[in-house]
Amino acid sequence: MPTIAKNRIVRSVAPNSAIADLKNVLSSAISYNQGDLLFFDDALNLVKPVSADADCATFLGIAQQSVVSGVPKPVYQGTAVDASVAIEGLAGPAYGVEAKMKLKSGDVFNPGDLVYGTAVDAQTVSSAGTNAIGIYVDAAVTASSGSEGVVRLGLRFRTSGLVI
Repeated sequence: MPTIAKNRIVRSVAPNSAIADLKNVLSSAISYNQGDLLFFDDALNLVKPVSADADCATFLGIAQQSVVSGVPKPVYQGTAVDASVAIEGLAGPAYGVEAKMKLKSGDVFNPGDLVYGTAVDAQTVSSAGTNAIGIYVDAAVTASSGSEGVVRLGLRFRTSGLVI
């Protein structure tokens, strides 16, 4: 099932962004949707959508707007993007927010548990992994297909661990 753009942020607790403007850390090869989890690729010095738990070693937060081929997705033009238009600014990923994320089917989530990125898609979190990206703050659940739950997202960018 394809990932769609969705404003997943439900509460701003202490909103912040490690990189406030993304215009200098994107390339024309990068596309992601609003609501995707984003990380910093140290090898290429670019921001990209999470595609595995390992990506979360440099986790930045949740995308506040969609990007197609390195430029903001036009609001009223569907998917067409005019790549010749200069980018004036692009909101960086937010952390310190609570977001209603998709939950990995079969995983058990309890309030206070750490959550991790997955290879499922850039909007799904898991209850098992190596690089924690947030804390589950919703009611206890064993996730099934289509389950969502609220996660307080942190930052793992050039720190010794998760920052909430």
